[in-house]
Amino acid sequence: MLAATYDSVTGIVTCKAGGFYTVDYFEQFTHDVSAMSTRAKREKGRVKILIHAEGLPVQSADVANVGQRITSQTGGLIGPDDRIAMILSSNLSKIQMSRVMVNSASKCFLSEAEAVAWLMSDC
Repeated sequence: MLAATYDSVTGIVTCKAGGFYTVDYFEQFTHDVSAMSTRAKREKGRVKILIHAEGLPVQSADVANVGQRITSQTGGLIGPDDRIAMILSSNLSKIQMSRVMVNSASKCFLSEAEAVAWLMSDC
């Protein structure tokens, strides 16, 4: 299951991730998140994405490849004032994801409160 919502008050795009995905399903989801992020950028001047990935299992190589391709293409969307916070369930997951989320616009957390506080803080 993948779901995304946009809060026009806070400007946060919230994504909930769980289960296994097909490539087509994941690509459609990323298209939807991209549209919400573009709206956030237009309305609030910056992108703030909160990803709930506490129960996310390891995906297939094909889905992972789509994720890597999309990450490499977000350069125009993610600017110096934008942020992506991912909530994970363990320190091990946090360490592993921190290797992938290497730019200063992305950070991993174990609690939603810390993630939201970082998203809402001044850059």
